[in-house]
Amino acid sequence: MKKAEIQAQLAKSTGSDFPNISQIARSLGCRRETVVKMMEGISCLENGRSKKYFVGDVAERIMQHRN
Repeated sequence: MKKAEIQAQLAKSTGSDFPNISQIARSLGCRRETVVKMMEGISCLENGRSKKYFVGDVAERIMQHRN
């Protein structure tokens, strides 16, 4: 899969271009702790207690972890 395909699929499954950790975990079918570790070092938008990540950055990190 290409980055653009992962990005589009993630945006569609979460319903947002800025999903939070729980939405990403649900979409990937993994635990929140796994996503938290995977997202270390990526800038986020803090919205109260929630941290939201841009789907392009998430897709890039998924590609890095796949290789």
